[in-house]
Amino acid sequence: MLKNGKAAGIEAEHLKLAHPKLIVLLCILFNKMLSCGKLPEIFCSGVIIPVPKDKSGDLTNSRNYRGITLSPVNNGYIRNVVV
Repeated sequence: MLKNGKAAGIEAEHLKLAHPKLIVLLCILFNKMLSCGKLPEIFCSGVIIPVPKDKSGDLTNSRNYRGITLSPVNNGYIRNVVV
């Protein structure tokens, strides 16, 4: 299920409210990517955000952070189809 306000780029809200033709076009795109075995570069990218592990700890120490990757919602779709 798509969650609102959870992704960068094409967000869940866009797809939920999209015209049915967009869904058909995305289906064609995904099928083409699967048949060719290649993904557009934008589907392989994300933004890494550092998040403190312990907010009361030393925020100047890089070991106190972990990275999370924000990627567009469409990356998750193709990843779920492939896996």
